[in-house]
Amino acid sequence: MPKTPLEYESIIRKLLLGQKLDGALLALRANSRTLKPFVAAGVGLFCVRFCRPLNSSDGPSLQMGQRAFEQLARVVEGYLLADPLSFDTETIGRYRTTAANPVFVLLRHFGNQASYGSYSLHHCPRSLILFGECPQRIAGIRNVPRFDFAARFFESNGATIEDFVAACSVAVSSAASNAHLGFHLGYFENARKNYGMALPEQKTVRTILKNISADATEFNRVYEREKRRDRMFAAYDHNPIFRFPLIRPWKTGPFWSRMLAPLPELVAMRAGMGIYHQMRRDYPNFTNYFGHLFEDYVGIVLDESRHPQMQIMSEREIRKAYPIEQGKCPDWIVLEGNTAILFECKATNFRPDALATGQEEAINGSLHQVKKGLIQLHEFITACKSKHPLLEPFWGCTKFHPVIVTFETLHLINSGWFREHIDGLISDATGEPFPWHIIEIEQMERFQPQARAGQSFERLFDAMNQRFSNDVMKEIEKETGVGIRQSFLWKREVEILRGLGANDEIISQLGEASEDDSG
Repeated sequence: MPKTPLEYESIIRKLLLGQKLDGALLALRANSRTLKPFVAAGVGLFCVRFCRPLNSSDGPSLQMGQRAFEQLARVVEGYLLADPLSFDTETIGRYRTTAANPVFVLLRHFGNQASYGSYSLHHCPRSLILFGECPQRIAGIRNVPRFDFAARFFESNGATIEDFVAACSVAVSSAASNAHLGFHLGYFENARKNYGMALPEQKTVRTILKNISADATEFNRVYEREKRRDRMFAAYDHNPIFRFPLIRPWKTGPFWSRMLAPLPELVAMRAGMGIYHQMRRDYPNFTNYFGHLFEDYVGIVLDESRHPQMQIMSEREIRKAYPIEQGKCPDWIVLEGNTAILFECKATNFRPDALATGQEEAINGSLHQVKKGLIQLHEFITACKSKHPLLEPFWGCTKFHPVIVTFETLHLINSGWFREHIDGLISDATGEPFPWHIIEIEQMERFQPQARAGQSFERLFDAMNQRFSNDVMKEIEKETGVGIRQSFLWKREVEILRGLGANDEIISQLGEASEDDSG
């Protein structure tokens, strides 16, 4: 049994000794459906780090032997599941002085694994709205910082957001195909000429693919730059596979454009969440601007959720009667009878050090925006309940649901232990604990067709007080018979696919697959 992360890495290095990168990645791709996503991603990382790099004169290799690959996967899984604190008694003592809440320990394990399993068919259509339409919708609005998203995106990617999403949509399909375990640039030329796909010109496709793929040298350079300084937590290093979901075994030569995807789903994520992270890296002033984009997008989702008994009010509408000097105000309010659901939008996530160490200080730093948002919502609810003269539309509300909407997943955030911790963080400002919810945008998108069909947000959040959100969603979907294919994002996905030349059979198959994934 290895005693340190370095001992694990030494064993993995030996297992990959002499293996060529393309042969190892072929074996990974062939076995990816039988592996847990976080294990497949970990195997991919070690293959790129330790396999023999390919020269321009090297031809394609044979696939790595099945028994050898299975042994490799077992060791990598053991490495990723081992608690780093079990390796070192000094670290255990230092850590236990700061980890007072058991959920912090669970967060380290769960967060490191669940990040690879968040796949949604909606990444591409969401990006077309969020990054294609919302910048135009908020242009010129007061207090929105100036940021030319279209120009800056083209500057970073050499393509428009529309061309980027189109190329990624085809790359997802190519990467996931079981007919071939890898593909190359010529696949797109063939799709354009022989199948009539309306793809960007080949030069643009090449630029896009180079941005979302990496050879071993580039992949490892990013890994070395971003790996954790404390090597006791090496298993929680950031995996560049999120930035480069496509791996190119050759850097130059006749096979340079051949690429494989250890996890094809991450290609779709790269066209969704990946755009946000890329723009945040490239432009420090993007983060503040994105907050306004995200708020506008949440408004679009709410508007698409509208049913006859629902009234939606934006912060700008409320501010006409309730100016900023009077107090805080939610981004959006949904009125359902005498119930008010207050939505505050926060593009926040757990910091890498919080997910790696689970230390309370790092977690509290990650929760700063959540804490701020909940206090703002509590202040507004208090003003409504006290019958503030400028908030008369809400005097008749007898029930309030304060909700933080996040762009990314805050793992375990609605668990009992985490709720107790957050209640403690906000208690000085709010007094006694008050009921609140934190929901990621993907859950809002999933509930959208249910709301459109007449299901209330009140029912959703009341049920989420007792059970996990995914269980609640599945119960409502089963009861109503309404699912992803009734969502507004699925309609946008169909538009993308039809624009690329997909026929009804392909679209139907993707719809069935997306409903299976949502469950």
